Amino acid sequence: MAPEVYSINELVELYGERWQVEVDYRYIKTTLNMEEFDVKTAEMFRKELAAGLLTYNCICALMTKAAIKAGIKPNKLSFSCCWRRVRDIWLQGVPQWVITENKLEDWLMTRLAKCRLSHQQNKVKHEPRKVRRRPQVFPALKRSRDLARKQVAIGDFHQMVSYAKATKCYEAVLVYPKPLCFPLDAKNDDIRFFRNGVRSLTFSLDGNLNDAGNTFLQDLQRRR
Repeated sequence: MAPEVYSINELVELYGERWQVEVDYRYIKTTLNMEEFDVKTAEMFRKELAAGLLTYNCICALMTKAAIKAGIKPNKLSFSCCWRRVRDIWLQGVPQWVITENKLEDWLMTRLAKCRLSHQQNKVKHEPRKVRRRPQVFPALKRSRDLARKQVAIGDFHQMVSYAKATKCYEAVLVYPKPLCFPLDAKNDDIRFFRNGVRSLTFSLDGNLNDAGNTFLQDLQRRR
């Protein structure tokens, strides 16, 4: 680059704006939930991407207008806060007096101008691109869901056996919110540890809990 056209100070200032680009990507991916798309066709992906980017540009335009009116830089406003306030207006509407007095724009600009980023005295300019805790990620389901449900029941059974042996309990009841798709594996050698066997009962969380509790107690007494 020609030094007489681009000064060092201008290049340094321009490089400092690079971080704001990373922050803007975070707004699109995280704040607007566009990190993943739950679609099955390329056409739907293009539609959702266009809708998300249009929403982002609309929020940025409103932030810029509110910042200019307040006499501050747009990046001094919180995108997340502005997004929540605009979203609430879309979903819940505005006060009646705003419509009556025809002050929608002034009212909205005033509310967005209050979404200031707080000044962090102890914040340093350079941070490592690392996080302390990784987000919880569940393993992929590689087999059929019915088989996975059966494995969950078997896992509950082995966990119950270990606990019963430790506490010297000779009768066990496994309670589920819904009936099991598969019966527990009663052929396991550990089943001999229980003198009165192993049972599974259902305590439904759908509907009236008092009725579900009465049904549960009746089943418990009937199977004793």
